Amino acid sequence: MFKISRKDLLEGLKKATRGISTRSTLPILEGVLCEFGSGELKITGSDLTTSIIVKIPCETGMFDDVFILDGKMFLDIISKMSSDEIEVSRNDKIVTIKGGKSTFNINIKGTKEEYPTIEHTLSEKKEIVLKADVFKELLAKTVPFVMKDDTRPTLTGVLFSFKEGKITAVSLDGYRMGHTINSVSNTEEVDLIIKGDDLANIVKTLDKETIKISFSDNSTLVGFENGNTSIYTKQLGGQFFNFAELLKKANDSNVSIEVETMALKDAMERVNIVAKDGATFKPTELYIEEGHLIISTKSETGNAVEKIKIEELEGEQESFKIAFNPFLFLEGLKTVLSEKIELKVKSEIEPLFAIEKEGSFVYMLLPIRI
Repeated sequence: MFKISRKDLLEGLKKATRGISTRSTLPILEGVLCEFGSGELKITGSDLTTSIIVKIPCETGMFDDVFILDGKMFLDIISKMSSDEIEVSRNDKIVTIKGGKSTFNINIKGTKEEYPTIEHTLSEKKEIVLKADVFKELLAKTVPFVMKDDTRPTLTGVLFSFKEGKITAVSLDGYRMGHTINSVSNTEEVDLIIKGDDLANIVKTLDKETIKISFSDNSTLVGFENGNTSIYTKQLGGQFFNFAELLKKANDSNVSIEVETMALKDAMERVNIVAKDGATFKPTELYIEEGHLIISTKSETGNAVEKIKIEELEGEQESFKIAFNPFLFLEGLKTVLSEKIELKVKSEIEPLFAIEKEGSFVYMLLPIRI
């Protein structure tokens, strides 16, 4: 028998169960691997490509054991129990969970040998340490814009390029691009392409100030360590899209305007109400008129026009006219943190660029021809 804090166990299960498979044909992958010994419980959730491992201190005494329990059921049980301390014991193929006046007897799903976790040992390991807040911001500005299907596997991930004390993060989905840069205390130079779904799980487990990224030149495995949680996943293979050529187009723009970010976000929120047409969105136009940025859309339910004061204008305002998907534009705007934003356009058939004035984020959106 071992005793463990309910709060610690609950938090550990919330993290580990993010790694279990929801679509696998292997029932064992619906479970979490629980390993007890040396005053510690180690919980692992895996889906064949990613493993999430959480280590929690507990009172084990001389107790050592390994078993697999249904992850969702285990989480649900602990989340509903009211006691501060949980007792767990096993008798053959039955695990008993006690807390306060509650007792649950649960059948184990299998043994450690049956649980297909991915290898999480890196030889000749190299490490990069980032502030967790920096990593979260990088993910917020890239993960939403990865490709959602597997027609181009590398674009389902985010490219992290570490070079000369900088980290560049880039994602594309065929319609838009998120690109951001931040400083990092690092001497390693490496490019890593990590699947967006895995990164979304990683960011939900971050609760400490730093994250350690580990990798090896002779392995596709990448580890992410934050406090008592380690996540191991495999890099995506293949060549990433040449995003540098897309960024050059921003410098070729014929016109640039600067507006208040919040004013633009609020206007786009309102425009999206009318632009929404069932599961899709009607095209929305941007153009300049009498010192204002005009946002205009029309659908079966009506039309909407918004006017935003332009703070600065460079170039020929007649060139600033473009139609786009308003929902995709708003998604990009939501990640902008600076008070002012710069919009650049070359022509109605070239991309729209939204650039943070007090940051490094560049959001590119392809136009819609109408």
